[in-house]
Amino acid sequence: MVTSWSQECLAQALQDVRGLDRSSTAVKQAYGRLCHKFPVMLMSLGLAQTAGYYQTKVTSAAVDDGPSDASGQTKKKADVEACRIFLDHMAGVLGLAAGNRALLDHARSASLAEYMLATRRLLKAGVFYKHLAISLLGVKAGDEEKPVAGPGQSARPSATGDSVSGPSGQPPPGQRSVDTDRSGGG
Repeated sequence: MVTSWSQECLAQALQDVRGLDRSSTAVKQAYGRLCHKFPVMLMSLGLAQTAGYYQTKVTSAAVDDGPSDASGQTKKKADVEACRIFLDHMAGVLGLAAGNRALLDHARSASLAEYMLATRRLLKAGVFYKHLAISLLGVKAGDEEKPVAGPGQSARPSATGDSVSGPSGQPPPGQRSVDTDRSGGG
């Protein structure tokens, strides 16, 4: 039976994401977040910068030992492991040998036509991986890490678009309070 590239890519993506069953929950969650971020980064930064960003996360020597999850794995280590696996999977999409530098090396050495084809294929594959992250791993786009607000602050601006006040109730420096006294004729 003749299959299209998309069918082969979907089959590979399904195999790759199902292969995460042996991984910890922290790695699965981190991998799912990467699946959601990858297509956006690829469209906005391009293949070379996106591959470089992910490669930096893998080779970063500053792996902190923060709080561990139930399996004893720190969040930072889980993020690095998920990124390493993800880079291997994306290299596999392009038919490159496994190894987290394969994607970066290909982006750097490819001709313009090869670079454009790789970007197009990775964008298409990214959709498969993103949907499989949702359906198999249970990681949705809203599951991204949220910014943590300080005491007395909201993590997001109000619905009216007003600025968020600090712990003292005062507006941030450089902004006037909405309640300023405007003396005028009266």
